[in-house]
Amino acid sequence: MRSHDVLIAESELMSSTSNEVHRFLKRAAGRERSSILDDGIDENLYMALLSRDDPRIDISLARYSPFKGVCLRIWEKHQKNEQPDTGYRCAILSNHAVAKGFFNEFPVFLFGSISKTIEWINRGDETELFALFSNPALESSFLREVIERKGEWANISDDRLWRIVTVLGSNSRMSTPYDDSWLDGYSDYLYHSVFDAAWQLAEKVPTTPQWAAALWVLYDKLIVRPYALKDPLEVIKRWKPDSKDADSVDRVQYGYLGGYGGVRKGLARLLARKNYKKQAEWLDHDDPAFRCVAYEFYGLTYEQMRVAFEKDGELAFNSLLSNDASWRTRKTRDILREMAWELVRADDNSDLLPVNLYSSRRRKYEEKHNEWFQDEMDDAGDEFEEVEAEATSPALTTETELQKIVDGVGHLSTQIRYMWWAVGGLLLLSLRHC
Repeated sequence: MRSHDVLIAESELMSSTSNEVHRFLKRAAGRERSSILDDGIDENLYMALLSRDDPRIDISLARYSPFKGVCLRIWEKHQKNEQPDTGYRCAILSNHAVAKGFFNEFPVFLFGSISKTIEWINRGDETELFALFSNPALESSFLREVIERKGEWANISDDRLWRIVTVLGSNSRMSTPYDDSWLDGYSDYLYHSVFDAAWQLAEKVPTTPQWAAALWVLYDKLIVRPYALKDPLEVIKRWKPDSKDADSVDRVQYGYLGGYGGVRKGLARLLARKNYKKQAEWLDHDDPAFRCVAYEFYGLTYEQMRVAFEKDGELAFNSLLSNDASWRTRKTRDILREMAWELVRADDNSDLLPVNLYSSRRRKYEEKHNEWFQDEMDDAGDEFEEVEAEATSPALTTETELQKIVDGVGHLSTQIRYMWWAVGGLLLLSLRHC
């Protein structure tokens, strides 16, 4: 029997504006499906909203309904015409709530069978394909079966698998660790099996420039599974660039690895996870992909950072920017800033990108690990007085002096912000005791 609260809520929603219904559906979608059901919110309520035949409500239901029957009704409604409404279909394919529903068999239930789902994958609209495989809530078993192409899924074409992997490179599911707040051995296994299947693509797919580019993006953030491959070194050999092919050579001189180097770097991460200290030897490795792993994940000393920059220039700088260890001390942060300005000075047509990258990454680390920058904040006032004096001097000509001004102003603004927080806190306390 439906509770009186749900009946009241249904009556209210049936008389609410479409915008109010949209807000309700969006809030409900942000909750766990089990908590929605505990509140008595059921499929009947969503079906009642669908019966209003309001386009605004229909698209909201397509985006946020956790109920299989509601999504299927909308899907069928908007594909009766010769030209199905791609907007509604994309909304359902990217719907997180229905994708993570228990035993929903998403997205197969939309097409009626695995064979028809594969037919759509091979011939369907590419925008819809992108919407589906960008969905971070896709069921693990579905993702694994598609990537592995086993059983019926073996009929997915090579071209569409490549497109799927290209999309997965930007899907947050592929870089999100398993949530073990509730222990479930089988769920844990399924979740990680997707990562294993993705790493195993490197030993299966053709070593073309197109595949190299797709795997490069995917492997840059894919959760590392050290034992996903029996012999990563052998697989790495597959992805050595052909020096005769202009599309496959590494782009080290431009500050990045390129597709083939990116794949090798990803695979080298598997080896690094097995033996962290091994990365120290990779600082002198012949393969720039191995050196980049060391630059990005190994705790380099000040001297090692300088040697790395002298050896690989912008390539080393770009990798060191992503290394947490590079931001933990003022000394290593200073060398990053020096590298940025050296790259600018070496390029007569520089657009200041290295300096902007340094500043952008610094802001992110300050927000995430404010405690690492505490030593700079403690003496920010003294530094700003020195910088202010230099700013009024006509001798201010070098980039380093300019950076000091920028840093000094930044430190002062941080202190002012903290001061206002403190004043605000004292004011609230005083009001509370009035």
